[in-house]
Amino acid sequence: MTIRRIFFILLIHFAVMVSYPYYGPGGFSFGLMSAGVWSVGAIVLGIIITLLGMERWDRLNTAVTIALLVLCAWFLLMKLPQEDKVSPMQKIAYGNLPKSEQIKDGLKPFGFNWDAIKGWVLGARGGARQLNDLEGRVDRGLKEASGE
Repeated sequence: MTIRRIFFILLIHFAVMVSYPYYGPGGFSFGLMSAGVWSVGAIVLGIIITLLGMERWDRLNTAVTIALLVLCAWFLLMKLPQEDKVSPMQKIAYGNLPKSEQIKDGLKPFGFNWDAIKGWVLGARGGARQLNDLEGRVDRGLKEASGE
């Protein structure tokens, strides 16, 4: 159960940081530290639940997990620093939901550059077309050479 909690904590941090990427120079460090602290909290919570012998109480564990994840998401949405000094929670309340351009910018710190990927895919398509053209020319040349 603890591994799932940590996975969902990391997923929440990833989703919020991708959706609201304009967090300034210290925001990425804030996100990493927050993910670490919440993960340690999930581990401690798992140890306490195990020590109290409640690991077999599925409904209680599910309720604790949901409460932990809601608190984690609420904290991150309220406290993630933004360059415009408006928290992501306030942006959601004002109806400023993330747009595709923001998400593309948000993926860049995690190593996903959509512009480069798009160029690579288009280059691969062009290379495949050239290869198909070459294959067609070779087939025609072989047919001409064999006299068909």
